[in-house]
Amino acid sequence: MDRIRDVDKYPTWIATNFYPNPSALYCTFLRSLNWTRIYVVIEGERFGDYYYYLSKFVLLQFKNCGLQSWQYTCRGPNDTCSPSEVDTMLLDFHSKTRIMVLFGRPQVMRDILIQASRLNMTAGDHVYVGNVLYGNTRKATDGFFAWHWRGTSNSSMHILQKAFQSVLLLHMVNVKHFMSPNIQKYVPDWERLAKHKYGNINLTHELGLPDLTSTQVAMELVGKIISEANASNIHSFSGSTLARKILNRQYNLTVGSTFVTPQGQMQYKTYASYYDTETSEFTVIINYNRIYCK
Repeated sequence: MDRIRDVDKYPTWIATNFYPNPSALYCTFLRSLNWTRIYVVIEGERFGDYYYYLSKFVLLQFKNCGLQSWQYTCRGPNDTCSPSEVDTMLLDFHSKTRIMVLFGRPQVMRDILIQASRLNMTAGDHVYVGNVLYGNTRKATDGFFAWHWRGTSNSSMHILQKAFQSVLLLHMVNVKHFMSPNIQKYVPDWERLAKHKYGNINLTHELGLPDLTSTQVAMELVGKIISEANASNIHSFSGSTLARKILNRQYNLTVGSTFVTPQGQMQYKTYASYYDTETSEFTVIINYNRIYCK
């Protein structure tokens, strides 16, 4: 899939999605902190299907960006991580490195942290990196990576509140960007089109604002460039010529201002966060404003 970004072979390729290539994001994040030995924990397909496939995509690129990695895939009931697996995995993790990257649901992170705390592995020497999906960005969240969660006992919450100081969250998108009035005003129209005009009334997942916004941007960019071409009185354009006219420009669109890079991508804005014990919230620690796929 990455080969489609080769402009020599695919000169008309332009991406309007607002989240970076996951491999590029992980490599940028880990290398910026000089973390090169990574223990990867993967939740199985049944419940962690998105995380499972994301892990395969990201791990393919780890060697290319100079990262050494070990991986452990949970094979417990329903492909999630059983308590005995967590014990085995944590001991193996400790024997190899101190940086863990989890591709799994927030509940798996909580299970790992509770057991890691009992093994004295949340005292500052070990780091646990979670991935925050954008999911429902109607409301800015940390992807439910929280120490206080329904069904969690008081004793476990006390353990988790301390253990979360060892957690960093890598955010795929800056959800606050999609809370802007320019984007929010389109939500009713997008819902009407999806559910009523096109009959998508039984959606398994709610339509994600980043994807809906990306589609809106794509349509507006195409319309703008074609209008400019028609106004130029030149009657013949190739697709690659039109694509080149989109690149390296700032646009003021109905959903807000956006910049298309010379590589044909949006200028991404995402970040990593840590748990601040004083505010009991996750706080931005590193901003990533320019992550480009190569």
